Amino acid sequence: MANHLPIESIMRSGEPIHCSPETPLREAARRMSEHACSSIVIMDQGKAVGIWTEHDALLVNFADPDSM
Repeated sequence: MANHLPIESIMRSGEPIHCSPETPLREAARRMSEHACSSIVIMDQGKAVGIWTEHDALLVNFADPDSM
């Protein structure tokens, strides 16, 4: 049954992609696309301070500079 699987059985291996809080949204989205993953960990002074997901990216209109 799928609900008994440990998260490690489906997680992406290797170091997660990350960026700083100052990283432009376009750059974060580019990194996610380049690595074919749906989230990026936000790191500040060596600590994870957040996560930005593909769902979050869908809320941004990248074609409209005023929306950022």
